[in-house]
Amino acid sequence: MKIKKRKPDFTGYLESDRGFFENNREIINSIFEPDIQNKRKAMETIDFHCQQIDIISAKLVESEARKILLAHPNLKEFIMAMGSAFFTDRQDRVVAISDKSYLKPFDEMICRLDEICRVKGTPMRFTATGKPITNW
Repeated sequence: MKIKKRKPDFTGYLESDRGFFENNREIINSIFEPDIQNKRKAMETIDFHCQQIDIISAKLVESEARKILLAHPNLKEFIMAMGSAFFTDRQDRVVAISDKSYLKPFDEMICRLDEICRVKGTPMRFTATGKPITNW
């Protein structure tokens, strides 16, 4: 498969911007014309980066959820799997991350990560200091 080469379109840019683009043509062309002659290597690179995104996203969610659990003793456990994420309270009732104002930043973060890499599909369950359970 041959990729059609495109020239950057400078329409609508100021003359000073045009100078920047002209001076950095090699960098800009590498963005517009990526070298993907080796499809296998390109796919391996994409797979590697996707795996790294999944790992980092899950660790970030775990870290932030633990901070919330430690800061709010009324919460007992964090559970995430199959597209859902929530906390439980001391009476084992579900506390949705969208229900409490103090969980709003966490809700926004986890929703954004879910858009990027479907992080809510990563199973995990843990208490503030307990070992994460990922297979139940």
